[in-house]
Amino acid sequence: MRRRTACMGAACLVLRPAAALAAVEAATPWVQLVVPAAAGGASYKLAHALASAWPTYAGQAMVALERPGGAGAIALQTIAQGPTNGSMLLLGNTGTQVVRPAIRQSPDPDRLVPVAKLASTAAVLMASASVPAAQLADVLALARARPGALAYGSTGEASLPHLVMEAVCAQAGVSLLHVPYKSVAASLPDLVAGRLHLNLVNVGTALTLQREGRVRPLAVSSASRLPSLPAVPTLREAGMPGVDIENWHGLFVHRRVPAVRLRALVAAAASVVMDPDFRTALGREHLTVDSDPAPGGLQDLIRTGAGQVERLISTRKLKLG
Repeated sequence: MRRRTACMGAACLVLRPAAALAAVEAATPWVQLVVPAAAGGASYKLAHALASAWPTYAGQAMVALERPGGAGAIALQTIAQGPTNGSMLLLGNTGTQVVRPAIRQSPDPDRLVPVAKLASTAAVLMASASVPAAQLADVLALARARPGALAYGSTGEASLPHLVMEAVCAQAGVSLLHVPYKSVAASLPDLVAGRLHLNLVNVGTALTLQREGRVRPLAVSSASRLPSLPAVPTLREAGMPGVDIENWHGLFVHRRVPAVRLRALVAAAASVVMDPDFRTALGREHLTVDSDPAPGGLQDLIRTGAGQVERLISTRKLKLG
């Protein structure tokens, strides 16, 4: 395990991540992980893989606090009002850290500092079997013929799926009905039953639904096609350039965290990301684990993503609030 040096007063101690965590006053025997999602989604699966690996490298248990709803607003509020000693972390993503701040619907994003980039995942745009169309172009043709008749789901106003779908609507010149849900899992019964016509879901969910034959994939949000769905085009290939926004997941902590604890959290998280069992577990869930979890890379992603989202909102004149 990598060693970290922490200087406190006149003494300079060489501490492992677990020892540095324990050295902070008022540290708890566990760390709380705020998860902006309910059971079943990519964030939920990532959170539980992280909680399983965390004690090995941090010397603390990790407890997942599921706070779905409001496109991440509830989770953001939870950590904004939580302890500042590093005993509470946020499992943030593109939606919570890029989309919401871009439309000014989140607490000050500068309240949080990055700890590590963990993984990224593609979304799959699925159509209910009740929609008489096999390709995205055909679905959009139906939408033009019947404005507002087709409905799509999202995880709430100002969520990443909401942004992507409104960008598709603006680019294609169609009108779709937006139906927000508390979670992706909550929307699936309606999608399968045909009450909801379109939805963006994670890859694992898409594969399961496709095997059951009750929905069909139209496009993937990634920059290139997925090995698990090689016949499904990207949104760009399907005629929707500029809306292939990467959905990444990362760890964040309150900016007032003591420096020694922040260094220890960064070290522990980096060790988890490089753990072979952790990487294998996420691979089974179709999550791509990052090769460089450094906080600086996460800051770069936020800056790049913010520019892309702001341009998308401006050029397409999107109304997400």
